[in-house]
Amino acid sequence: SHDAAIQEVIKPTGRKEVQTFIRRDIDEVEVHQITQPILEQEVLPLEVREVMRAPVARADVVLGPQTIVPLSEQSTLVIEDVQREVVLKPVIIEEVIHRKIIEEIQPIIYREVTQPVLIKEVVPISEHIVRQPIITQEVRAPIIHKSQNISAETNITT
Repeated sequence: SHDAAIQEVIKPTGRKEVQTFIRRDIDEVEVHQITQPILEQEVLPLEVREVMRAPVARADVVLGPQTIVPLSEQSTLVIEDVQREVVLKPVIIEEVIHRKIIEEIQPIIYREVTQPVLIKEVVPISEHIVRQPIITQEVRAPIIHKSQNISAETNITT
């Protein structure tokens, strides 16, 4: 009798369990950008300008327009949203968050300046007035001249 030959293949199997544990220190910085509008209003004293114009025969008084020069534009500030990144992993996570908040306040001054201006113009007018003659009619009492005949002797010499 023959013994049977054994051909054996060993297939090793195993299982390895790995548990990941992450400890994170997270530094978060929040920047709060705040715009603080400041409104300034200023009224300057009345400025009086006297102008002597050239003489004219006849002209209307024309006042120049009051011009208010707009102020140049002020700087602007654009506030962007805070960007946050959240990473989710299927592991055990222990987080320690260190939050730091920075506030940036940007004052913006809106200035209104009122400058009243009074322009006084003197317009000399030269006129020559010729009036029509005034005619007055009057009847006076007659003047009476009396003539006298002089009876004197007249010597005519030839």
